[in-house]
Amino acid sequence: TEAGGGPGPVITPRGYRYLQGFDLTPLPLFTYYVGGFFVERTMFMVRGENRIVVLYRFQGPRRARLSLRLRPLVTLRFYHHLMRANDWPFTTAFGGAEGGWVTVEPYPGSPVLVLRHDGGAWSPGGTWHLDIDYLEERRRGLDHVEDLYTPGFLEFTDIGSGDTVAVSAVLAEDREDVERLKEAGFDVGWALERQAEEERRLFALVERARTAVEGAALALGRRVDLGATVRLPPEKRDVRAPEIGDPSTPEASAFFARLVRATDAFVAVRGGGTPTGPGRRTTVIAGYPWFEDWGRDTFVALPGLFLVTGRHEEALRVLEDYASFIRDGLVPNRFPDQADEPDYNTVDASLWFFTAVGAYLAYTGDVETVLDRLLEPMRDIALHYLRGTRFGIRAAADGLLRAGEPGVAVTWMDAKLGDWVVTPRHGYPVEINALWYNALRLLAELDRDEAGAGLPGDVGGASAADGDGGGPNWRQLASRVRASFNARFWNPDKGCLYDVVHDLDSGLPPDAAVRPNQLIAVSLPFPVLDPTRWRSVVEVCFRELFVPFGLRTLSRGHPAYRGLYRGGPAERDGAYHQGTVWPWLLGPFVTALRRALGYTEESRLLAARILRPFERHLREAGIGYISEVFDGDFPHLPGGCIAQAWSVAEILRAYVEEVLDVRPGLAGRGSLPGGRDPADGKDEST
Repeated sequence: TEAGGGPGPVITPRGYRYLQGFDLTPLPLFTYYVGGFFVERTMFMVRGENRIVVLYRFQGPRRARLSLRLRPLVTLRFYHHLMRANDWPFTTAFGGAEGGWVTVEPYPGSPVLVLRHDGGAWSPGGTWHLDIDYLEERRRGLDHVEDLYTPGFLEFTDIGSGDTVAVSAVLAEDREDVERLKEAGFDVGWALERQAEEERRLFALVERARTAVEGAALALGRRVDLGATVRLPPEKRDVRAPEIGDPSTPEASAFFARLVRATDAFVAVRGGGTPTGPGRRTTVIAGYPWFEDWGRDTFVALPGLFLVTGRHEEALRVLEDYASFIRDGLVPNRFPDQADEPDYNTVDASLWFFTAVGAYLAYTGDVETVLDRLLEPMRDIALHYLRGTRFGIRAAADGLLRAGEPGVAVTWMDAKLGDWVVTPRHGYPVEINALWYNALRLLAELDRDEAGAGLPGDVGGASAADGDGGGPNWRQLASRVRASFNARFWNPDKGCLYDVVHDLDSGLPPDAAVRPNQLIAVSLPFPVLDPTRWRSVVEVCFRELFVPFGLRTLSRGHPAYRGLYRGGPAERDGAYHQGTVWPWLLGPFVTALRRALGYTEESRLLAARILRPFERHLREAGIGYISEVFDGDFPHLPGGCIAQAWSVAEILRAYVEEVLDVRPGLAGRGSLPGGRDPADGKDEST
């Protein structure tokens, strides 16, 4: 319809009819064939700026000259909302010819969109394109009809074969920024140089990661070559392995490179500017297109995003930045889009912080920095958890950690719609206590001189004073947690672990639902579960939860199982952790599987087979990335965010550590700088 309300022309874009191909290496490249010409469209973001650059290249045998008309559709809205036609003025100005500019200010005081172009002619004429229907939003039960404003169009004429057209769009921070952007030079040469810089940066990113992995392999006495471009003959390679399982194959090289390139999209800087500029904070975006930076996701993803890829300095910055926001022993759950204060409603972000610190130690051996900058925040977390802090978090007399209170979801299974907590796990969740044990063991290794000094020995009901009557002895506390865990969480009927147990005097039965959370008790650097039970847990999860692309969050036989992640918010939240498949869980699953099977060659080949479907998935859905979730039911269609940080990061980590068999340190993942493997099955906490 037209703005006047009457019927108008229906516009259904049909550009796909002219699309000849698409490539993502190293930047998105669309190739069209129109009117006897090939048209290549490349787009990329400029590092450290809110700017996108789009390049059009033309090639054809004809001598004809072409014209290109580009019409911007403007919203400048919060990305969770849609816009309808309104009376905003959309003040537009334009100027320049070579290195021209156009500015669009929707309303006084709003951010200003600055368009730059090289040699185009701007034709003003604002109008609304009404009733744009977003099919995916409709399927998700959300508002799905939007009106888009176009302030005019750019036209480039006399284009011939070999010519390139460049445009860019950037969001100005203030009036001074607008003037700076208008006066700055812009032409095709500038755009091509920025493209070359970005391509060189992405190439260097992959090379740094490849060098890090190959160097770590050499330190272990093995040769891994992730630069293969030609397949070796069968007699010179392992024909039993899926292609990605043999690092001598080009498939392995390509799979590794795609995953490494994907990691870079999630590394961001809050506050804009360069990552090392004043007042800037390196962070991790949990998923695109709608998640912010979440503490839990950040620490789960940190080994894959930063450590496997050799970005160790950035990993340390992330850890330090989050440590500066700790309050009452709690690491932020997330940093909201439009608020200065973070949310703290989580029990496990603080515990995953310990795991991330341990991984940083294992990859770098940088004990001095950890002791100097991160040990005190770790102490603060542990002592608050012992004494008791917000959201019902407190250690009990037997050392186990309790968390949760009515109306609040504090574990990663946190779906909540209004007052409805979909997966209430109040009590003693299995992975929380596995993480708690891991935290205490790491503290026992690092804090030997000042273990909890300054607090009474009877903390959280658990008398764990050191021999001198000082504060809690982390090693003794860990021993108590381990004994209590193995006594209370084992489900002899199913041969696996309960998902949640409760206070002994509560009269509540343990939750026997088969969920993937129990794998954390096997996969962490310091596994809390008795080694004799590792294989049984892995086998139950393999049988009940494993599907291509991930693990179900609940076994199909449970009455609360939901196999489709579809419909509106209530339907999707109801399935989010009730059967929906999560790819990130394959990280701990593959690590637990290899550990339980004794790191045999057969277990390595099995790990490669488990990860193999992602070679295909990287070329579908959110092309170049791994989706947030998949349906629990066949055919396991992808859903949620099209690009999820911990999905990409954990698949990459598991691939390098468990398929390529390159684990940090000399003795396996989580090895402390001295070379001892904390996952050797021996409890040294007594």
